[in-house]
Amino acid sequence: MDLNQLRQKQIDLLKQRNHDITTINNSEFHLPISLDNGITKLRVILPQNFPMERPLIKLSPPVNHAIVNENGDIINYEDLNKWTQNSDLGVIVYSISIIVFTEATLAINPEKPRTNFETNFQEKEEKYEKKKKKKEKEKKGNEDFPELNNLDNTQLQKFLNDKDTLKYFIDNLDEVVSMRQLLEQSRETNNHLAKKNLSLQDSFLESRTKFISMQEQVKKQEEFIRQSIQQQENYIKNFTPKTLARKCEDEMSKLDDESEEIAHKFLSKEIDHSVFLKEFLEKRKIYHILDAKMKRCNGDHIF
Repeated sequence: MDLNQLRQKQIDLLKQRNHDITTINNSEFHLPISLDNGITKLRVILPQNFPMERPLIKLSPPVNHAIVNENGDIINYEDLNKWTQNSDLGVIVYSISIIVFTEATLAINPEKPRTNFETNFQEKEEKYEKKKKKKEKEKKGNEDFPELNNLDNTQLQKFLNDKDTLKYFIDNLDEVVSMRQLLEQSRETNNHLAKKNLSLQDSFLESRTKFISMQEQVKKQEEFIRQSIQQQENYIKNFTPKTLARKCEDEMSKLDDESEEIAHKFLSKEIDHSVFLKEFLEKRKIYHILDAKMKRCNGDHIF
């Protein structure tokens, strides 16, 4: 692999590991880093014999940190100092950016340079990710309220100090205006429905009265049907074959007793011959008619 291929391989590693880096030219790359008191730029400068010769990494403007000199050059970072053509430029730049992001401040701050860059790298990376998420959240907040992006600090401060100004601003937001329009439309719709309901009230009351009257009629008809069914059941019960057979037997027994009593009166001469024949023969006639019907029904297996 020739020198140009090795050089391009390192550039590819640099871009893969650091997504926010921008290309100035084929020999210089910039990575912005947000600090608590401002923004610095990590500059990666590739010499002509790179990667045989180590890259120059600078911070512009300079920051307060032990790995950076007053000119912004990275001078005290072990992996950079031990650079070889097989080193990973992407990992080195990424690691330096995390250290600067989590520990450094711009040099305009009188704070003394920090010397605890030997802190566990994993802790630095976690701190970096937390601050990154915080900034992304703040950025998202601005996206939620894009109207605030074009306002300067004076206007924003005025919102905090003057409630009327803030209220006027909020009332004229597109979302608020749309919401109030929808609210007004809903109010008009509700008023229309309310008026329509009131106009139907008399008709509703009339229908309700008719419905109650029909309910009462239905109850009366149900009671009539219930009584008719009960009456029908009683009729059916009184005219079952067994009931008719029992009544027929009772009537035959009664006729038999009465005819015996008439015969006894005739023998005792309490009645004459003509009365005896008339009453006795009539009862015996009915008796034998019933007896014949009973025998016929029994023969037909009705009883």
